[in-house]
Amino acid sequence: DRHKSHYTKQFCQLAEDNKIQLFALPPHTTHLLQPLDVGWFQPLKWYHGKTLEYASRTGSRDIKKADFMATIEEIRCLTFTKSTICSGWRRTGIMPYKPD
Repeated sequence: DRHKSHYTKQFCQLAEDNKIQLFALPPHTTHLLQPLDVGWFQPLKWYHGKTLEYASRTGSRDIKKADFMATIEEIRCLTFTKSTICSGWRRTGIMPYKPD
């Protein structure tokens, strides 16, 4: 959102110095325009669900934090691919970055 605490003068200057274009989402639209929510968390939840399903089928009853940490890297690698990243931007209607 455009809350003033997110865009300090120093932050904006740092972005400009590093040739980063800031993109502010209009208020109350992040559920529609947030690429993480729209394109990436869905497959993350799906792969995590498959991992839990497998653990359940193989006799695991309690999933501990350590178990989650042991699987999250694989789930992250399956989820955060070029395809899902581009899909998140496409599905929000925000134009994907095209450096060419």
